[in-house]
Amino acid sequence: MSFIFVLIFMVSLVALPILLFLKKPRKTIKTVAIVCVVSFFATGLFAENPSPTPQAEKVVEPIVLTEEQIATQEEAKAQLAVQQAAEERQKAIASQFSAWDGSHYELTKLIKLSMNDPKSYEHVSTSYLDHEDYLTIMTTFRGKNAFGGVVPTTVKAKVSITGGILEILDQE
Repeated sequence: MSFIFVLIFMVSLVALPILLFLKKPRKTIKTVAIVCVVSFFATGLFAENPSPTPQAEKVVEPIVLTEEQIATQEEAKAQLAVQQAAEERQKAIASQFSAWDGSHYELTKLIKLSMNDPKSYEHVSTSYLDHEDYLTIMTTFRGKNAFGGVVPTTVKAKVSITGGILEILDQE
């Protein structure tokens, strides 16, 4: 039945411009326009698909996990927590060092305070060992000694994870 209304709609849709072009009376054009509109709405009313009906409630079945799956999920969560803690620790350690030359901020300040000429400080290299509770940092630098000569010096220090100097272990 909807096929007939679609056909009527299409014919009247094509007929309207033709009637306007041929300058037919307004009454004829209005009649064709009304037929076009009525057939358009009729195609929607008598469509093949019936009007939507309320859908039945969807039954959601609970997901049942085995003990093995639960253990696997808990293990994955634990591994993720360990990984995140390790990343946070690495960030805390990395924040203690200069991105420019790799020097340790606090150790550099302490070294400059103890130098004869702090302006002559020139960083050469810095490395560290992670001992879980603390870091051992070894910094090599050049600076002027009491006689004005530039000498290389290495300082080894024990530093907390937060960056504070715990003690100077060695100075060469």
